Amino acid sequence: MTRRTGILALAACAAAACGGKQTHADATDADADVDIPLPGVCGDNVTDPGEACDGTDLDGYSCATVAAGFVSGTLTCLTDCSGFDVGACVAGNVLDAASCEQSEVRARIDAAVDGDTVVIPEGTCTWTEAFEFCKSVVVRGAGTDRTILVDGTPASDWPIQIPFLIQGCSDRAVRISSLTFRDMDASDSPGTIQVRGDGIRFRFDHLEFEGLASRAILVNGESWGVIDHCVFDHPTQLQITADAGDTDGTGSWSQPMSYGTDRAVFVEDCTFDYDVSLTQYVTDCNYGGRYTFRHNTVTDGMVGNHGMDTVVRGCLQMEIYDNTFTSPGSVWIAIGSRGGSAVAFDNTIAGYEMPFGFTSYRSCCYVAPGICLDEFCTCDGTCPLDGNTEPRATYKGWPCKDQVGRGTNQTSEPVYQWGNTFEGAPATVGVFATWRNETTGEECTDPHPDDHIQPGRDYYDGVQRPGYVPFVHPHPLVAVDP
Repeated sequence: MTRRTGILALAACAAAACGGKQTHADATDADADVDIPLPGVCGDNVTDPGEACDGTDLDGYSCATVAAGFVSGTLTCLTDCSGFDVGACVAGNVLDAASCEQSEVRARIDAAVDGDTVVIPEGTCTWTEAFEFCKSVVVRGAGTDRTILVDGTPASDWPIQIPFLIQGCSDRAVRISSLTFRDMDASDSPGTIQVRGDGIRFRFDHLEFEGLASRAILVNGESWGVIDHCVFDHPTQLQITADAGDTDGTGSWSQPMSYGTDRAVFVEDCTFDYDVSLTQYVTDCNYGGRYTFRHNTVTDGMVGNHGMDTVVRGCLQMEIYDNTFTSPGSVWIAIGSRGGSAVAFDNTIAGYEMPFGFTSYRSCCYVAPGICLDEFCTCDGTCPLDGNTEPRATYKGWPCKDQVGRGTNQTSEPVYQWGNTFEGAPATVGVFATWRNETTGEECTDPHPDDHIQPGRDYYDGVQRPGYVPFVHPHPLVAVDP
């Protein structure tokens, strides 16, 4: 089984009718049937959702591609399917940089070959030039607050000016670990670390980001990995997009959903310590991006995404679970969505104005300039971008393209939330449209987002997603260390 077919096992199971059906009573006939795959079985040599691998099926990976730091050897799957055994993998060489100066570290990475590890010693150094590379290497510091890299690169969206730009390759595994990043610039939107391209396997771990004015990490492309055991001091942001370069996310939106697999950007076991007086966004996601946010601690921050509104395609898939959200400063929501599908469960939320907030900006393009891109029309039953279910007077354009509750090729993929608590009680979803025309005072009324985002159809409160199995935790890459 190839890596891609392993990823698509859920869809293949559904197509083969190996699960039952569930009918959502309030959906239209075209959207009513939802495939419920049977749970996978560890030991059948097929990597199912929830498994890292299974017997002889290594999900397409080898020692050289599963994680950075290995050059060859024999990779095997753990007997419980939770990860990989790298005991028979061969690690590369270790190259010690003489200092943390950019020229010295760059020289060591330039000299490295796939499988090597570059070690940066303790110290504080300012990096002033963009550095692009793509090798299967580990770049490891002496530890947070011991090896400190100050981002002194100039602010520029293009050409990208950041300390670590990983692009121009595929089937490589990259790891950056045990560093502190600080920023001297007021607006460095490309991030401090950026993955740009498809097929790159990454792990960014035990990092601390202090005083960054914009993004910390940007993943731009169909590349998957894990960001773990990191500390993010406000203001910082993680951004995930599935399509790199000039593509708009349509490729990702045409591919099967990947719930419960490694085909996402994972953010786990991290701490986000924010300031309510500043921007509170922890994550952003658009252009068909997919991410899993789990086992994190968030203070005065919110997670969410873009829909197809001020960007040309929205986020496709979010998995948000087992997190703790606390807001002494009363941030208005903990978990938001402007489009796509999601599962959110077993999150503990306290101090926020409300736990969940969903909306559709294109329900209200008519209200004010800037709510939607100029090329977008309001989702009201007349816009050719949308589903425009009949009778249009009832559905008012539903389903809007990329809206909350849509998935692959605009099929029904409702958002499910269950087991979440808000101030100790079961959490519920709220649909909002708080904006108005600053000149005329006009508010969003007809259509309104709650015409398009409805319970029992586009989202489910207190209901587990049928057939859902979360991917193994910790992420298999966390246990892999050359």
